[in-house]
Amino acid sequence: MRRLVFMLLLVTTVSAQPQRTQQKTTGEMIEELSRSAMLALEKRQLEKAESDFRRLAGISLDQLGAAHNGLKEYERAERAYREASRSASGMMFRALLGLGIVYLKTGRYDEGIAAVEQILPLDLLNAEARHLLGKLHFMKGEFELAAQELSRAVGQEPDNVRVAYTLALADLRIKRVEEAKNVFAQMSKKIGDTPQFHLLVGRAFRETGYAADAVAEFKRALELNPQTPRAHYYLGLTYLKMEGGAAFPEARKAFEAELANNPSEYLPNFFLGVVTVRSRDYPTAIRHLRKAVALSPNTPDAYLYLGQAFFQSGDESTAIPLLKKAIELTPDERRNGYQIANGHFMLGQALRKAGQTAEASEHLKRSQVLKTLRAKEQAAASSPKEEGMSSQDVGTIAESAEPAVVLDVDPPDPATRKHLEGVVQTYGKTAGFAYQNLGRLETMREDFARAGDFLENAAYWDPSLPDIFFNLGLARLRTGQPDKAATALLSAWRHSPKKPEIPGLLAQLAIELVDKRFLDEGLSVTDALIKARPEISDLYLLKGRVLALRGNWEDSLAQFRLALEKNPAIPEAHYFSGTVLVRQGELDKAREEFELELKLNPRHPQAMYHKAFVLVLQRKSDEAVPLLEEVTRLAPDYAEPYYQLGRAFLDQNQTLLAIANLETAAKLNPEAYYIQYQLSRAYTKSQRREDAQQALTKYRELKKAHDQRRDTNRSEVPPIEEIEPN
Repeated sequence: MRRLVFMLLLVTTVSAQPQRTQQKTTGEMIEELSRSAMLALEKRQLEKAESDFRRLAGISLDQLGAAHNGLKEYERAERAYREASRSASGMMFRALLGLGIVYLKTGRYDEGIAAVEQILPLDLLNAEARHLLGKLHFMKGEFELAAQELSRAVGQEPDNVRVAYTLALADLRIKRVEEAKNVFAQMSKKIGDTPQFHLLVGRAFRETGYAADAVAEFKRALELNPQTPRAHYYLGLTYLKMEGGAAFPEARKAFEAELANNPSEYLPNFFLGVVTVRSRDYPTAIRHLRKAVALSPNTPDAYLYLGQAFFQSGDESTAIPLLKKAIELTPDERRNGYQIANGHFMLGQALRKAGQTAEASEHLKRSQVLKTLRAKEQAAASSPKEEGMSSQDVGTIAESAEPAVVLDVDPPDPATRKHLEGVVQTYGKTAGFAYQNLGRLETMREDFARAGDFLENAAYWDPSLPDIFFNLGLARLRTGQPDKAATALLSAWRHSPKKPEIPGLLAQLAIELVDKRFLDEGLSVTDALIKARPEISDLYLLKGRVLALRGNWEDSLAQFRLALEKNPAIPEAHYFSGTVLVRQGELDKAREEFELELKLNPRHPQAMYHKAFVLVLQRKSDEAVPLLEEVTRLAPDYAEPYYQLGRAFLDQNQTLLAIANLETAAKLNPEAYYIQYQLSRAYTKSQRREDAQQALTKYRELKKAHDQRRDTNRSEVPPIEEIEPN
């Protein structure tokens, strides 16, 4: 533990929001809580220990949430923040803010709003929550609500330029241009009249549709510093948005000026390539689009326009692989207004010229389909089209690359990534340590369900904890969760292959899994056991049962044969083989298997019953009835032989005997719908119409319930009694 605390003290902490000044560092708090909690646990002061371990988990999870957020690992960040909000009341606000940020970045705006709105009734002056809530409403398109929240946030933190900038964006979206300009003026007083400030303001104007104001801001940035990074690039994009194709000369100059300062930027190279393709300057276009492809090899747009440059310049053979690559990299064909429709069209034309007519036809057809979809969506759109370039053109591509509210979407640089990965490793260990001890604490209270939940969290955050999966498996066993126990114990076996208790536990568990129809887990366990102990015949028998329950008849028979090869006298291998052969319609072979089972175990009621069942299917009721009667003597609580006797007597028009046996079967197995169906037939034959109708109604109810269960059940195999005679 001391080594762990020492490691923590070396790590610079991260968080979802700026931290308020505190007297103790995060490392000091963790060290203090760890010592206090362990001492309380040793003294069996369980409430004190639980409180300290929860606080320890909450602090660690908050750090983990921020680190995973920085690494763009949003699923893990969400889990960390959600658990932090439940671990300790003092961490709830921070955790909910972290959750809101994750939901903002992943486009789950309603969930983010719901998370942040839990904060404000208890902390009305939380400006960070107001700001985040405003951003969430903004990204959802609720600009009035966004402006309201952001105005409140600015009132609480007038010096926070991040909040002010987002408010200005919201004002611009709802056409409050003068209000936005006033906000920008106040921002300028705080951060100065710098090129970067004008670049930021220009982006706000451009992204909200005020192109002329955007141009003025970008030009002002360049007046202050002609080499301001990206200023020429944004100026070029704005020209295209304002004037479309008419702006190509001005846009080209802007992109060329950007590349003179920053020659290795993807977007200026790409857009200069697009503009020069449209201007039919193919050599220039090809040069810059090739560079764009090299700078961003997994982006389809540069491949598409590079293919277009070669296609339009008459070099179709070079265009073909580029257009194919663009199509391959476009899994969502709606991208940039179905722009890939043009790729399919050009590729189809190029392939047709190359004599590959069949493939060409497919691409031309796909192009037409996508163009039709694009036309329908444009016709259905309620918002007016913007002036300038069409929706499938470069304006759309530019907009998709530039979100309206600037989020931290770029991946971290290598140094930051290394730091964040260190944070994850360190705080993962403290979170695992806290949860492991919370599990121990609940075990002392004999609350194994809660203990299992805590141990599962411990294993998630620090899977290297000694015996964590083994103890988790034991907890799940104590709470009757064999599927979860199997998953944990298999993980424990992988981590500790020489631990002697695990194979025995898994062997016992495998039978329970099969009996309770946890077939996926049962198969995983039997496969692991067979790999470790291939000489044990019972394992092949068990695996065969799993495969049979899944309907894999041939594979299950192969496993039963393996079991018999290992041990020719193994009980029930012939019996289960017979049940599979019945499913396959191999009735004579099935009967042979049942007879072989009865040679090994003459008083096996299921084998005897299924032999009789085969005889019923073969219309040999006279031979079946004595066997079925013998089964009822051997196993008087076994419903199925009574059912088959009832069917046999019904076919022989011995209605009273049929009813007596079917009623006994229904009493022994009241959930069996097929018994009720045969009862309704028997009652009908004996003129008991009311009883027949009741049985038929019950049959329908039970059959419906059975079908619903089977839709969600792990076993898709229906009862063998559904098989009807030929």
